[in-house]
This record gives sequence, C-alpha cells and structure tokens, in this order.
Amino acid sequence: MIFLVLVTILAGCRQRPALAIFEQKTSSAIPFREIFEDRTSDRFHVEKMVRLDVDSDGADEWVVFYRFDPYETSQWANTPVHGIVYDALVCDPPVIREYKLPTPANDYLSEGGISVTLEEVLKEAGKSGAVPELVVFGGGEAQTLTFYRFLDNRTNFCQPVEPGQRGFVLLGFFRATAISRNGATVITKDRTVFERSQLSIKKTYQPREDPSVGQTYLQANGRLVPPSEQTVDFRFDLPQDPRDSPYPEKSVATFYLALGSQNSKARSFLTDELQPGFETGTGLPIPVSQVGRVLIYSLSYTPDVNAERRREDRYVEVVVAAVDKGGTLYAPRRLKWRLVGVPIPERQDCEWRMAELVSVSALGPSEVPPVLASAGGPGS
Repeated sequence: MIFLVLVTILAGCRQRPALAIFEQKTSSAIPFREIFEDRTSDRFHVEKMVRLDVDSDGADEWVVFYRFDPYETSQWANTPVHGIVYDALVCDPPVIREYKLPTPANDYLSEGGISVTLEEVLKEAGKSGAVPELVVFGGGEAQTLTFYRFLDNRTNFCQPVEPGQRGFVLLGFFRATAISRNGATVITKDRTVFERSQLSIKKTYQPREDPSVGQTYLQANGRLVPPSEQTVDFRFDLPQDPRDSPYPEKSVATFYLALGSQNSKARSFLTDELQPGFETGTGLPIPVSQVGRVLIYSLSYTPDVNAERRREDRYVEVVVAAVDKGGTLYAPRRLKWRLVGVPIPERQDCEWRMAELVSVSALGPSEVPPVLASAGGPGS
C-alpha cells in the first residue's frame, strides 16, 4: 500500500512543503517526528501532534506543533512554537495539503507547554449558530491564547489553492502573564514592574461583530479589540489575611475587591471605631448592601520601608467605581485613606487597618478611564 507523506524542505529562510511518495506497509500513521527531526534535527522539534477534524468534513486532520530556534543543538526547552495542519484529500491522485496557523507578525504560539481544542466559541457570519474554532493555549513565562476558524471558499477541494480560498483565519491572539476564559469572555492579567503586593492589570475582552467573518477579537486593522474593562486586581486571588502583610496598600486593595462578595471580610479591614459605619463609610456613592462589586482603576502609595516597619501611619490613594447588584456602573471616585498599625497582643504583632477616609473627590473629564468613558457614561 502506498501513502503520500509531506516532507518539509527549506528554501532560504522560508519553509516550502513538498510531497514525497514512499512505501509504508505497516502503519497508516504519518511519522511527523521523523520527518521534522531526522531531516532537520538542528532546526525543528515536534512538541505535539493531535488529530482533530478542524474543517468539519468528518475526517481528522493532523495538527502539528513544532519548536524552532533552539539555543544550542537539541536544547529545546522554552523555545518558541509554531503550528501547522496537514489535510489528506481524496483526490486523483490523493493529496496532502498543509495550512500554517498564522500569527501576528509571524509570532509564536507558546514557549512552554501547548494544548489545542475544538470549541464553539464565536459565531460565524451568515450562520445562525456557532461553529467550532481551533483554540490554542500556550504556556511559559507568558501565556498565549489564540483563536482560529477554518475557511473554505472553494467548490472543488482538489483544485490548487489560491490565496484566501482555503486555510485558517486568525480571530484572536492574546499574550499576558496569565489568561483565563469564560465562554467568549477572555481575561488577561499582567504584572507590573516593581509591584510588591502581587497586583496586576486585569483586562476583559469581548468579541466584536464583523460582517465578513462573524465574531472576532481583532479589529479591521488586525489589532486586538480594546478591552471592555481594565482594572487593578490581584494576580492570583484575594489574600487570606493581608492585614498582616507588611504592605498597607494590600489592605486597601483587598477591602474594595471583597466588597459585594465578602462583606464581613471587608469590614474587618476598618478600625474598631469605623466598623459601625461600614454600610455607608466606604466612600462609594451607594451603601454596601447595594454593592455587587467594585472596580479599582488605580492605586497609588509611597513606599517607605522604615516607616512601614515601625507601623507609622501610611496613606493610600485609590480610584474606584461601584457596580450595584443590578449591574449599573457608577462614576469613579478618588479616595484617600489613612492606615494605622493596630497592635495584636496575642501575636505580638500589629496589622494594617483603614482608620480615616481623608478625602473623596470626583474625577475630571480627562481623568475618567478610557474604557469607562467609551461605555456610554456611568451612573451618578
């Protein structure tokens, strides 16, 4: 029995696919690792090969992820990853076509581990329901999330492929310190330089509607859509007891991020004198009982290690916006808090608590976060 196998050959810096016929009597599996590595052992390393029906034709294709640009011969750890798909077509004679998974500026899909799934995430133009997208998640020091849809505008798939007729359309490309997803909602978190309290910039993305491709995370110019929400959040999760932290700003951040979901925890960050007025003493335009969540747009402070170790009064300024339980977003406010070190005798220690709301002020038009300003205006 004769099978067709695609062999990758190099022409200058470009990779050109070529078909080679060879007799393989024992297995119908295509040895991609052998093809990539035995022939170009110093250029490519196959990271993963997955069989998926990426074009919904009822037959699985070969999705191959391979590493390139090794540091030294056979040193492939943390090297970048590209992806390519091979499709066996029942033509006369049979043909194997290759489709590269495109990325912006020929960027890579991962530096660490990589996983791929077929999911119904985004709606396609002209179709009532969602169709499966190829979703690629890459790990490493930075995480990457990429969305593709297979496009086929030909009536005869055995005819030569012209540019734009058949292949993968890029619908989204994200890279951040951490990436999570809930359906079509993508959330990224990026650590900032010299941020000691494990805070990050959190961005939330929603797909836009495009008349030609349907839902996509890319603008017409190929750039990522602006985030629907951009805030400050902890990189991992709310600290269990940040009052015991050496960083006073960590208490303020946890206080506001806990409001609406963990009110008793938030209340404990106030001094004993302020706790009775917790319901209306947060500096927000609505009482705590109406708060669904709080968005932090910025948090500023002046580090002073010696003063912090002596638990001297410290000041933290934060820009926040309340979202009530009905989803109404209120105008952001700039709040300034004074924090004190409260002694804890049984632990022979003290903890940071919020002792005084020093000032509350509205933001000027030029200070309103761009994402909020483009959302049609906040509540009062």
